Amino acid sequence: MKINANNRYTGSDKSHCKSLTRAITELWQAWQNLSFPFVSLGSLAVALGFVALLLPQAGSGTGIHEGAARSMVHAGNPTRAGTLTSTTIHPRLNLVYQTPWANLTHPYNLRFDLTDNLASGAARSTPAATPPLKLPHNLLAGYSVTVLLYNRLTSQSAFQASLGNVSSGSILTQSTPMPLSNVAQYTEGNFGLTIDISDGYTSTSSPSSFTAGLSCMPGSGTCHGVYPLQLALQATRPDGSVSTVSSLDTYMIYVHTKPPAQKLRVSWIAPLMLPAQAVGAGGAPIPVSRNSLNTFTATLNAIKNNPATPVTLFPEPAALHQIITMASNGNSTARTALNDLTIIDSEPNDELISGPYVPINVSQLASANLTQQISDQVKQGETTMANAHLHSHGHLWLPSMSLSDQGASALRVLGITNLAVHMSNLNTQYTNLTPTNPFILNLSAHHSVTGYPLDSSSNSILSQVPIIGSTLAAYNLLANFAIVYFEAPFQPTPRGIIVFHSQNQPIPAAFVNTFLGLLNSNPVIQPVTFSQYLRSVPLLPNAADRSLILSTAQAHLMSMPPKLYSAITQSNSRLMAFESSFTSNTVSQSLYDMFLSCFNSTFSTHSALSAINGFNQAISRYLHNVSIISDKTVTFTSSKATIPITLTSKLKYPVKVLLELQGSGIQPISGRYKKVTLKHSTTVVYIPLIIRATGYFRITVRLVSVKGNMTLAAARLPVRSTAISSVAVVLSIGAILILLGWWLHTLKLKNSTERRVPKHVQRT
Repeated sequence: MKINANNRYTGSDKSHCKSLTRAITELWQAWQNLSFPFVSLGSLAVALGFVALLLPQAGSGTGIHEGAARSMVHAGNPTRAGTLTSTTIHPRLNLVYQTPWANLTHPYNLRFDLTDNLASGAARSTPAATPPLKLPHNLLAGYSVTVLLYNRLTSQSAFQASLGNVSSGSILTQSTPMPLSNVAQYTEGNFGLTIDISDGYTSTSSPSSFTAGLSCMPGSGTCHGVYPLQLALQATRPDGSVSTVSSLDTYMIYVHTKPPAQKLRVSWIAPLMLPAQAVGAGGAPIPVSRNSLNTFTATLNAIKNNPATPVTLFPEPAALHQIITMASNGNSTARTALNDLTIIDSEPNDELISGPYVPINVSQLASANLTQQISDQVKQGETTMANAHLHSHGHLWLPSMSLSDQGASALRVLGITNLAVHMSNLNTQYTNLTPTNPFILNLSAHHSVTGYPLDSSSNSILSQVPIIGSTLAAYNLLANFAIVYFEAPFQPTPRGIIVFHSQNQPIPAAFVNTFLGLLNSNPVIQPVTFSQYLRSVPLLPNAADRSLILSTAQAHLMSMPPKLYSAITQSNSRLMAFESSFTSNTVSQSLYDMFLSCFNSTFSTHSALSAINGFNQAISRYLHNVSIISDKTVTFTSSKATIPITLTSKLKYPVKVLLELQGSGIQPISGRYKKVTLKHSTTVVYIPLIIRATGYFRITVRLVSVKGNMTLAAARLPVRSTAISSVAVVLSIGAILILLGWWLHTLKLKNSTERRVPKHVQRT
């Protein structure tokens, strides 16, 4: 049986085809002989059984299951042991372990396994999640591996270009194909290679070993550096041809035996975050998923289990607030997370730093004159850390966007003078070295801040963790640090690098465990906290001569869309008005936190507007608890009367409101507004009025906030007035007198006219 590229049965087995044809023919004959029921039914049953036996062997013609394809990779063709067809589904190479560094006396070890190419999408995106294949001996002979070592990299830009594509460089040396059957195989299902190093110009290779010559001057110290390495999995076809079916790109770090004068300081700032809290229908926040919480706690636990490696931890305050809320509600996982944070906070090698409540675009807010929002974000971040009983070791602003001078000035006003700046936003045209030292950034003639270069290459590697897997990403990150060190090896002045993963996605615990272990195992790297970085890495000498200025390449991100600005200002006014009337600190704080979350710089404009809309829905949800009863008609029989207004509240805390009455037929005696505090479920308020109209009409009743004139509730109250107004009486009497005077005047004029006319004329 053969499988083509689309995993479909090709029907090349002639014996199966003939048997299937014969079974179908017997089935047709049995159907035609139904006049002999016993014989025909027996023939029909035999034919159907024969077809059923043949179909599993022949396939359905519509494809095969992944399990069947996986079994092919495991067992191969039982009739042709050790051979592979052109359509065999091949496994994929996956890194398990490699030596953190190597030299003449310290060989390079590489362990790998083979994972199933038919794994699900989730497993494919995370190679470590796919269980390794255990190939039987009869299939091992069909595969071999070849080691290809490429020329040493000399700059971080060259390293960045080689990520995921080391074959773009020139090959320094390579081994002969080594059959998998000759490679050490472990019970876990993975394989191991040992590569000896020679600093000469000659490489030796055999089907079971490889010595790589680095082609440099022996003992001169010119061999040290980072060498791209590719492991190629090759398949041998029945015709003897060999083709590469999978490859694994990694890096070998070669360290000279001479000890470095100064190791490269590496300060890893580990973010702890949760997905931005969304708001569901009706404005109610959607709870944190169990999977997100487990990822958070697993990452935290991995840091706690590596106390020997210094780490600077940045728990995002918005995520920390959610953890605190869940812990107070009895969530045991959240309680464990808070306890682990407390333990890490007490460790001598670890420290915590605070930041804004959510990542914000400081430059954008500053350009829109929303500096109060920047201040609120910083203060709420500090408050959240204090609520969790955690100690902050100072401020380092970790931007997720480009930082303008205006944004840096706004931070300086708040007392934040340590700013991390992405290397990609720095002008480094005057040097070939990666920026590693702090520098002074002059904002004006009298004000300056300190800038700390944030490694952009490390950030791009960290963003690839879900794709290439935790193990390979950790080793790639280590190679990136080594590249920076080897740019200026044996330098007496300390250099350092700051790493922060600014992407809005959690870091897997598997990566943390591997990475923290590697930081302590390389002779040219020294892990430090951010405070230790400040004390050990000096300011860049002659910083002004290098013209390290902030880039304006992302200047379009500094301006806020008008629609977003309008939504922010209106929502801020609603929040202030709400807080002036609703006296619950818990509710106000919840809405305040929700409003601050809308400024998350990872949001697109559409997402930010959706978050603000959810915030407004949350406010409206509370406003619906306050209402005015307006289903009864009020009757007035006097020009001066007192109207009863019935107000209801479903809330368990007092609500302060202003009661307003409007109508053309009334005049409130005590003024337009009356202050009322709703302390009970029903409150009746009596308002004295002057009635200026009679008949049936409606009065508009509004409850507004104490500040901001926000309408909390409104109703139209029906009114009937039978009162006689004194003004109306006066007007009526006046009208009668005028009418009477006019009638008397008309009568008098008529009598006078009759006296002047002769009687005979009158008679006629």
